[in-house]
Amino acid sequence: MNGTNKALMDMGGQSLVQRILGVFSPLFCQSFIVAKNPLDYQDAQLLVVSDLYPVSASLAGLHAALFYAPSPWVFVCACDMPFIKREMINLLLSAAGDKWDIILPRTRFGMEPLCALYSTRCLAQVERCLAENRLKISGFFENVRVAHIEEEKLLAVDPELISFFNINTPQSHLDAMVRLEKAKGPCHE
Repeated sequence: MNGTNKALMDMGGQSLVQRILGVFSPLFCQSFIVAKNPLDYQDAQLLVVSDLYPVSASLAGLHAALFYAPSPWVFVCACDMPFIKREMINLLLSAAGDKWDIILPRTRFGMEPLCALYSTRCLAQVERCLAENRLKISGFFENVRVAHIEEEKLLAVDPELISFFNINTPQSHLDAMVRLEKAKGPCHE
């Protein structure tokens, strides 16, 4: 969106990142932000780390999240997903274990790698892709153990699959604001 830092865009009186962190706070003992420009978040009340690879790709952000991870698993969420649901995150968390390296939602529209759970065991594979300039986030999936959480299970906890709505255009931002206003209801002041 023309170089706009989507994470800091207003979403009903709070930034997108504040909204997402509000969903995370009861689920995770520690959350952190991975940012290309950490100074944008100097007022944040949590850890902010920067990408370690100077490429403009989601894979670099995933790498930083895995590198700085305080635990064996990291839930990764794009900064432009304002309606992510705790129930969906809990569904992914419930599938984590030694048997898998990635817990990945998959709908009829495709995989959702920027709203997924990753084991730190993926770090070496991610580094290899970055070193080889293979920047597609799914480029290493064939070398790790991926558990797909299929749409049927996702619909049980998120009937509209609204968790995967993201803001990529001015129109999608407007759509999100309209949805947020409708959710407040007619009696909200």
